[in-house]
Amino acid sequence: MFRIIFEIHRLPELTHEQFAERYRRHAPLPRAFPGVVAYTQCLVGGSLNLFGPGADAISILDFETEDDYRRADASAEMQAAHDDAASFVSHVAAYYTEPREVP
Repeated sequence: MFRIIFEIHRLPELTHEQFAERYRRHAPLPRAFPGVVAYTQCLVGGSLNLFGPGADAISILDFETEDDYRRADASAEMQAAHDDAASFVSHVAAYYTEPREVP
């Protein structure tokens, strides 16, 4: 499994509620990526122990392989998601991970 975790920050001119609504409406776009196995949205309601501004949301995309992700990243569907996100997101940090269950 190849997982990308996105730390998402809203545009400063948007309220948390406005951001939340746009984030919810964004959901069908990543679900349409070729090869995507799962997409999860996590709206942040609060955070602790931060040294900087906290994220407004965390999104998680799962693919079977990194190659599957690379193909999706080059797709028109991914470009549409980037274009849409530009209307409500100020900053995104992406973390490429290989999740493992810990017994």
